Amino acid sequence: MIVVIICNLIKTVCMSIIAWKQDPEPLVTLGDAIASFLDRPDVTTEGNCIVGKTRFENSRSWDLLLCRWDPKRLRWWRAASQRRWLACNVLCISTLVVTGTLLSLGLNNDQLTDRSMSHLWSLGFGNVNAETLIRMNHSQDLSGPAGVILTVLVANSPQILLSFLYFAYNGLFTCMLLAEEWSAYASKRRFLRVTSPTGGQRSTYRLQLPYRYGIPLLIGSSALHWFVSQSIFLARVNVIDSAGVEVAGEGVSTCGYSPIALIFVIILGSIVVLLGIAFGFRKARVGMPHAGSCSAVISAACHPPEADVDASSKRVMWGVVAKESFKYRGKSVGHCSFTSLKVEAPIVGERYAGH
Repeated sequence: MIVVIICNLIKTVCMSIIAWKQDPEPLVTLGDAIASFLDRPDVTTEGNCIVGKTRFENSRSWDLLLCRWDPKRLRWWRAASQRRWLACNVLCISTLVVTGTLLSLGLNNDQLTDRSMSHLWSLGFGNVNAETLIRMNHSQDLSGPAGVILTVLVANSPQILLSFLYFAYNGLFTCMLLAEEWSAYASKRRFLRVTSPTGGQRSTYRLQLPYRYGIPLLIGSSALHWFVSQSIFLARVNVIDSAGVEVAGEGVSTCGYSPIALIFVIILGSIVVLLGIAFGFRKARVGMPHAGSCSAVISAACHPPEADVDASSKRVMWGVVAKESFKYRGKSVGHCSFTSLKVEAPIVGERYAGH
């Protein structure tokens, strides 16, 4: 309990420092970045209004990367890096494999009298039963407080891993939904969603993700946490003499497990992994250069006309704001940007790079 109190105090101090030292204009959301660049356009990305993430990353110089408008309908998985996808899925699949291995070991336990589903179901969730007790290392003294602490740590260690998995999947969905929010500005005029809204700006989601994604993900995570807590748990075994009196010093602390809860963990975990992969194959909207979370692409798309004052606090849309910004080899080159003024959709094959 003392350790928990100390950890909570440290967390409270850290949260207080962050709240006290926080910049009045934090760059947390996509809307924060767009608003910042609209208020203070970045000259280093000027003239690259339709350049995508890949070309920015592969170019040594950002000096007028003139290109034609050729939109491609990409999949959501392109919004996150391959490293993020690989790390997230390898971690999740490895966890499921380990869980399956532990279930196999539990089913092969000599103390288990029946391996039928009906019997496993009768053992229940999180119920202590002589058939499903884990034989701990006998070299450890499990009778006293040290034994309780050891078994509590063993029983709750999967919860830490599950929390890491939740943050990994939350980050993955954040990348994909950020790309969806970005591309939506090419089809509909809307207020920016920012951390500290002013004027007509919208506030951020309390769950970081849109509620139609954040709430199911939170429910799935909560369900997994509960099933894991019922899969392996603290069990205290006391010795009773023939008179029904507990024998002092003979009791031990160990862990019990629930095969049916482990099965539910594997099923629900597999569904979560498959849903994440399935969402990655959804087609993104067409109409804006691929940005991912590349700040250079966001910056390049935020060079509004000089007449557009305080655009960040108004409804904005991305599109062509100038059909003839300058001439290139005798042909007109237009310019695209976020703006609160009138815009037109860029034309396939036309060049856009002005300012």
